[in-house]
Amino acid sequence: MGLKELYHSGMGYEPLVMTRDWQVAQLNYAPEQEPDALTMLDQHDFTDETFTPLEGRALLITYDTEEKNAELTPLKPGITYNVPVRVWHNIAMEKGSKVIITEGRDAHVKGCVQISMPEEVREEVISYTKAHWRSLAEAIGNRD
Repeated sequence: MGLKELYHSGMGYEPLVMTRDWQVAQLNYAPEQEPDALTMLDQHDFTDETFTPLEGRALLITYDTEEKNAELTPLKPGITYNVPVRVWHNIAMEKGSKVIITEGRDAHVKGCVQISMPEEVREEVISYTKAHWRSLAEAIGNRD
């Protein structure tokens, strides 16, 4: 039948399925996705991008350059979040997190631009994750 089981066990981004028009990838925690390591926002000019968390904690950051407004969305495993075309975004992840991404083929190669994340957004992301990720971990007793 041709059925394949696909999985990425390393760090970072890895395409799993690529068709003529779209791709499915797995993004696993990597140090550059730590909240205090994020410095850029991405935008795709031809495709939406979906994020479906599998494990761990991740925070989706979206930003409106006209309104100078950021939205921070904590991702819930098993829920798919759609970032529409031309919306600035990035994702903060804690160690052990895994997310499935679906988007137009070669979205990170063509039609992708980046801007620096505004400092006030970086500070908001860092503050949010320090407060919420640490408090949850302390509540379940498996962190320092």
